[in-house]
Parts: sequence; C-alpha cells; structure tokens
Amino acid sequence: WSSNNPTVASVRAGIVRAHKEGTSIITAMSVDSGKSATCLVTVTSDVIHVTEILLDNELLELSEGETAVLTATITPETATNKRILWSSTNTEVASVSKGKVTAITKGETIIEAKAEDGNKIATCLVIVYEKVPENLVLYTDELYRTMCAWNAGGTTDHDDYGIMSAFTNTEYMGGDIVLWGAQNWGIHDYLFNYRKASEKRPNQLWQTFYSIIHSSNKIIDVFSSEGEPDNPISRSALGQAYASRALAYIYLMLYFQDPCNEAGDFNADAPGVPVIFAARDGYSQADMNLHKGRNTLGFVAEQAELDINRALALLDGYARPSKNMIDYQVAQGIAARLYLFTHQWQKAADAAKAARAGYTLMDKSRLYAGFMNVEDQEVLWGFDHTVETQTTYASFFSHMSNDSPGYGGLNQMSKLIDVKLYNSISATDY
Repeated sequence: WSSNNPTVASVRAGIVRAHKEGTSIITAMSVDSGKSATCLVTVTSDVIHVTEILLDNELLELSEGETAVLTATITPETATNKRILWSSTNTEVASVSKGKVTAITKGETIIEAKAEDGNKIATCLVIVYEKVPENLVLYTDELYRTMCAWNAGGTTDHDDYGIMSAFTNTEYMGGDIVLWGAQNWGIHDYLFNYRKASEKRPNQLWQTFYSIIHSSNKIIDVFSSEGEPDNPISRSALGQAYASRALAYIYLMLYFQDPCNEAGDFNADAPGVPVIFAARDGYSQADMNLHKGRNTLGFVAEQAELDINRALALLDGYARPSKNMIDYQVAQGIAARLYLFTHQWQKAADAAKAARAGYTLMDKSRLYAGFMNVEDQEVLWGFDHTVETQTTYASFFSHMSNDSPGYGGLNQMSKLIDVKLYNSISATDY
C-alpha cells in the first residue's frame, strides 16, 4: 500500500487516514505480480456538525425493575459524527445504556443524550415509582370478571349474569317495564314472587354484590394503611376498588331496606346490611366482627361516601386503557347515585355534572344504530363483549332485545314500555 501524497492522506494495511485538504492517490500493488489498483482520495474540511438532538420522550414513568428504550434523533441526518453519549444524573434511581433505561429504586433522575460532536444535549425526566404489588393486576381483572360473569350470584340460571342481571331483574318490579308474552325469566320478579329470604333472588343479589365487595377488599388489602401509593397503576387499582365497593353498598341498601321513612326522608336509622371491612380500613377485629351484623342505613351510606371520596382522590388524572375500567368520571356517576339515595340533592347534581363532562347524548342516527358501540360518546362505562366473552342466553342482550336470539324475542317474553311512561314522552322525541 502507498500514497503519492501522504501529507494529505496516508495508508497502512488498507486503512486510509485523512490529514488535510487536498488529493492523494492510494495504490494497492501485488508483491508477486506487480499488478496494482488505485483510488483517488479527496480530503475536504467540510465536517457536518450536529445542530440538534431530540428524544422521543421527555418524561418516563416506570415502576422499580421496569425498562424502557429512549430513541434519539440527530439533526441533520448527514451529520459527520452521530455518536451519542448516554448518562443518568442519579444512577441509584435509574441507569441507562445505549438508550435503554432501567428503573432501580423510587425517585427521580434525568437521562441525558449528548452528541459527541459538540455540546448538543437532550434530556428526559425519569420518575421511578414503587413496584406494583404482586397479583394486583390479577385481582383487578377478577373484580371486573365478577361484575359480568355468568352465575356471579351463585346460581346456574340464565338470569344470573352479574350486576346487569341484578339491575334488570329488579327493574321488572318498577313501573316502567311491562312483560308480555310467554312467561319466562323475570316473571316472578314482575309479580313480586321473589321477595322472601327462601327465594333465589335475594340470595342472588346478596352474593352478586358481596362478591364485588370481597374482590374489592382483596385489592384494598394489597396496600399498607400507611399513606396512599404513589405509583399511578397502584393508585388507579385502589381507586377502582373503593369505587366498586361503594357501588355495591348503594345497591345492597336499595335492595334490602326501604330507603325512605314515612316522612319521605332518607331512612338513616333503619337496619341495613353488613359492612365487610378490609384490614386497611383500620378497624379492630372486634369492630370488624360487630359490623358484620346489620348496620343502620346511615352508617352504610357514610361508609359508601368515604369509599367514593377516596376513589375520587385516587382516580383524579387517571387515563384508563378502556371503558371497562372505572375512572374519575365514572366514580362521579357512582357518587351521584349515592347522593340521590341519601337525598343530598345538590351534591348529586354536582357529581352528575362532573360525570357527564365531555360526553354527549346520542343523536338520532347514533340512537337508531343501536347500543352496539361501547366507544359511543354517551357511554361512560361499559364492558365490550366479544365472541370470546359473551355468555349467549345468560346475558343482558338475551333478556332485553326483542329481535335477537334469547329470552326477549323469538316468541319469548318481550319487554315493553309502560303506557304511562310512553305517553309522557314528547311526540317529537326521536
């Protein structure tokens, strides 16, 4: 190997090194035959410097032990030296190697990506939270499965499919629905034949909602009673558990006691239902056992209000991954129901307004399309059934739809609107 101008470019073992502006001819010659090949090398002084470096994230929130990858983009793309130097300002909190960030312990650190060419730097704030407790996600999934599972109320019947079956079966006892046609599921509720303790409906309602309380308490007891968790995943799960427990107590009070006294006021002193506390609630074992008996409606309502207020604090700012989960606005909707039940009218109105913020009622076209899309902007909370999760005949659709297979149509008992309610609806209402 040789160079005809080594002051511009030298060569050794085929490796060319540029020294200054100019041209040089690099020659490779065979020792045996004398045959050769050449390469013209032009050396310029036009080094293209890095003008900007950007990261794809300016904030990472990780749990202890989690990892994430940051991607850096160099400007211009034609920069001569694109090498990036990575560093962490607090390696005890999180480390970084070639953009891969590893969360180590609770705290904050700054990840820096610095261009080796010059002083251009991009940064990302990394917040490391305490590790999500073991089984938390599993317990949260269990809570929602309890709400929509077949035989959630302890029966193997087709009118037992979670909280929607509780709402539907008890709605038959109201004044808005007329059951018409062949007698089938719901007729005994409609005729008030399922009111005795020996009948299946009280037991089904009892088990449905106390199962929700049981699942909620499993989540609550994952956490220490010393302060609230700071991990967003943990906070959201705990908030959903408190909201679910509040919801269960609202309906247990409604089903097992007259909510109004003779004067028409909230029946606060009437015997209500047992309150099953979690260990995190801070009661002694003796008090926990005491409250497993019947408590006054006032006491149960106070506990439900404590739960929903805790839920609202924990869920504030939570962005749920799907409408299957309870978020801040759903919790406000649950609060509105509680305040209606306890005759706190202004609180109910305020909570309902907060729950509806950003949602819109269905217009005519969306309404006529049917209630088939959980992502509709009228839906605050719902379970998006799929072929894999649907329960066929043991489902809300089966019992309520008059034009689909199930117990609402196909010569089964149809669910119709009561004439008094129908006549109260404006003729221009679509």
